[in-house]
Amino acid sequence: FIKIFGASNIVWRLSTIALIIPLSVFFFLWIKQLFGQKTAIVSTLLLQTSFYLANFLKIGYPNPLALVLFIITIYFFTKASSNLNYKVFILSGMFLGISFYVYIGAIFPLILLPYIITLFRNRFSIKKLIQPFLLAALSYLTILIPFFIQITNDHTFLKIITEKTVLKKEYANNLQPMYNFLNNLILFFRNSDYNYNHYVTGPYLEYLTQIFAFIGICYLIINFKNSSSKLLLILFLSTALVIGITSPYSYSPTTRGIFFLPFGFAFAGIGMNLFLNRVSEVNYWKFFTGIIIIIFSLNLYHGQIGVFKNYNFEPTALITKFLKEEKNNSSKKTTFLIISEN
Repeated sequence: FIKIFGASNIVWRLSTIALIIPLSVFFFLWIKQLFGQKTAIVSTLLLQTSFYLANFLKIGYPNPLALVLFIITIYFFTKASSNLNYKVFILSGMFLGISFYVYIGAIFPLILLPYIITLFRNRFSIKKLIQPFLLAALSYLTILIPFFIQITNDHTFLKIITEKTVLKKEYANNLQPMYNFLNNLILFFRNSDYNYNHYVTGPYLEYLTQIFAFIGICYLIINFKNSSSKLLLILFLSTALVIGITSPYSYSPTTRGIFFLPFGFAFAGIGMNLFLNRVSEVNYWKFFTGIIIIIFSLNLYHGQIGVFKNYNFEPTALITKFLKEEKNNSSKKTTFLIISEN
């Protein structure tokens, strides 16, 4: 975006806003593989109503890019499990390698390991899996060559990339990683960030989507023996655990909470699909349209109005606004900014 449209603030932000397109496409393809087209459509449209994404994508952080790469990698590994296509394994390793350079992408292999083991276990013999996984590993390590060159030439680089990890934890309680894990499990229903950051306040899902997500979670637990149910729950638990134990914080920050959104909307899509099938299969899409309009309206209000009632405006934004107004008015008077240590 910056290369094409120029280096400006709005272009920088548009580059992350546009990520909703690949995120929606690959999320849809992944859920379709596990639960079918109808559930994938419902889940994807629920994802697109998200007040969280609407607000967070405008910030211009690299986190959404990491989320997109996370979903793309999951999709390709899931696709590879159907026929052991070597090209798909190479793509899986390649996107996992690219992820390494973006935010918490370095821990993606730890998150995905239980999912991949469950995905391929009992489907193929170990002998058949050796060659495709070697190709994926080779693809992954090839993408990491610049990283190894960098840390060889600059030892301070390693210190920089471990800055916001558990290696430099900001808590004293040794049980905190477990608390983080438990908090991560209920972010759809309770936000545990110490402060409402990045224009995301309250639970990650609004009330109606919460109900459908709860129904979906119950369904998955009851049908845990089903391979798709097992895969989604295992990946969700693995994501919550790995992010929980590697986080340096004593709370669940919004910046890492973004990785739980796909699970919330997948759960809600499953729950909503069950509900609509029970209510009326004939008028399924009519009922769905009505409900999605209500959900979108609730998210729109919360994201653009409700969030500011809880959060208010950032002092920095107000100061910047004031200074710009003074400059535009060609004011001759001196402006003093007094900041307390607190």
